[in-house]
Amino acid sequence: MPPTQIITILSTTTLIAIALLTKGLIGYHASTHLHCRKCKYSLHNLNTQINNPKTCPECGQNITKKQNTQLGLRKKQPKLIITALILLITTLTPTIYLTTTSQNLNPYKPLWWLNQDLISSNQKTSGLARTEIINRIQTKKLRSTDANIYLKSLQLMATTNKSQHLTHAQI
Repeated sequence: MPPTQIITILSTTTLIAIALLTKGLIGYHASTHLHCRKCKYSLHNLNTQINNPKTCPECGQNITKKQNTQLGLRKKQPKLIITALILLITTLTPTIYLTTTSQNLNPYKPLWWLNQDLISSNQKTSGLARTEIINRIQTKKLRSTDANIYLKSLQLMATTNKSQHLTHAQI
């Protein structure tokens, strides 16, 4: 499998895992009635009682104040959270490995990313991007229009010797 497909699969799976984790942490609507904010006791039928209590029958919290009650109740989904964490671990592990072992990922980066690296103020990053773009031009992996644009920008960089000051408009 080509590395670009692996990167696409890893990033897509990471996004799915983040969405699942968010859904699991937010939870689902377990109830739409009024609840005590402290103990989550349902206060649904308390107003119909004869005594009309001013405190929560479960914990004694004053329920006449609006900040002590909440409308609706959400329940977290632990199975969804665990599934999302497993997905995150399995997708982030290879990503972290690749980035921390100083692997050269430039051959797999899309051209827009190399463009960002090319105008980076970091000389190492800029140099690696320049080398990869030259390699793609020499092996004819770029369209001729893209190759011409990058050849001109590389020539401009060589004459100015200030690659970090180039802008997108110049490239």
